[in-house]
Amino acid sequence: MGFYIGLDAEAAKAFQTTWKLVFDVVIVGVCVLGVLLALAFVQPWGRRLPQRGVNFVGWCAVGLLLLRSVGSVVQMIYFVITGRSAQILHDPMALWELWFYLGAALFFVSFQQFKRNIRS
Repeated sequence: MGFYIGLDAEAAKAFQTTWKLVFDVVIVGVCVLGVLLALAFVQPWGRRLPQRGVNFVGWCAVGLLLLRSVGSVVQMIYFVITGRSAQILHDPMALWELWFYLGAALFFVSFQQFKRNIRS
């Protein structure tokens, strides 16, 4: 969200460049779009949206989530091959990865259910 709480002044300064601010704003926009898309899958107003547009954005979102998940798995495999697998188990980010995988899977299931309900 663009906040640098907990960083010392030097680290916070490193993040306060124009391109990083633009990147943060774009990511916030993508996250808001993702929340709206997920709500469109389960809310009645989602049925009134243009279905081609929802399907296109839904498949794009699923593709991005899959791409990010595959990259994460490849990184974990790399750590295991290079002997840094113990580092993965003690890293709190490993729990975030599992949480991300669960969210991506639930998003996909919700999208599939939405498409199935639209067809019927």
